[in-house]
Amino acid sequence: MDRAVLPVSSDVPLTGAAPGAKVVVTRFVPGITARQLEQLTSYGLEEGRTIQVLRQRPVTVLLIDYTELALEDEVARAIHVLEVDQPQPS
Repeated sequence: MDRAVLPVSSDVPLTGAAPGAKVVVTRFVPGITARQLEQLTSYGLEEGRTIQVLRQRPVTVLLIDYTELALEDEVARAIHVLEVDQPQPS
């Protein structure tokens, strides 16, 4: 799979993305272990991947394809994203 070249100047930690937003993973920053990165990659969470944020509390929950994944705040803060589609107000 080809990976898009993404700007990192306007990316934010995953914890800063609004529930319902679609985001693209731009990078992983220090604070995430090699083992955690390996586990996330096995779920398809990698740079250039578009995911949806389902909720932020009590933990960050993502939708990756058809899989929901819950992340602790420490891990979610180490994943930086760029918002590509903001949720519509209800």
